[in-house]
Amino acid sequence: MGFRYDWNEEILGKFHSSLYYDEREIAFYWTTEGVKYGVDYMTFSRILGLGTEDEKRDPIHVEEQLKPYQVLTLFFNPICAQEGKANYLLPVYYAMNQFFRATIDAKDGDSAALRYYAVNLIARALPSGKPFCIMDLIWNELGRTMIEAKKSLPAAPYIMYMVEWVTKVTFPKTIKHEPLHLRARSGDAPPLHPSHAGATRNPRFDPVPTSLGASSSFVKRALRSLFGM
Repeated sequence: MGFRYDWNEEILGKFHSSLYYDEREIAFYWTTEGVKYGVDYMTFSRILGLGTEDEKRDPIHVEEQLKPYQVLTLFFNPICAQEGKANYLLPVYYAMNQFFRATIDAKDGDSAALRYYAVNLIARALPSGKPFCIMDLIWNELGRTMIEAKKSLPAAPYIMYMVEWVTKVTFPKTIKHEPLHLRARSGDAPPLHPSHAGATRNPRFDPVPTSLGASSSFVKRALRSLFGM
């Protein structure tokens, strides 16, 4: 996940607008500068260069899409899990969700929503979570952006690198791949106690106090476990 590569916004715009998927060949096709190009699943894996270890990991898109209330430990308390908003995630998982949205998980404008495989991804950051196949996730999210106009793919560095690898053309770059800066949680974070009318506090559901340093260390351990960083 330390991959850095600048990209050309116009080239990627044309890539997405012309992209289509051939189920029989298990391949994507697109047009760049008026010429048709394509890449199949295995070639895509080799281009990304994530290695055979990544290919052996579990693919997330074959799983059942988890709902927030199914993974209570990600949230401040069960009531927050029922509401299922990203702002109600515990600090480390809130940070991991931002990281995924900005790198490999296709996102839309609603940053508070936990849709599609978002909960599955965050759950992989739990202490009991297992690494997943990054290449397969990007491949499937690429297909979803093709059929859902509201989705965008933040994996622009990977896609730009792939386009240049396939076309054998190096394009001028218009967007610099800057380091990721995670945003602070917005002001609508939940209170520590259930706020619903008639609710009473149950200490069993109180979040475990977490210092900034501890959160940072946990995120680093999670990234190292998931991505080999």
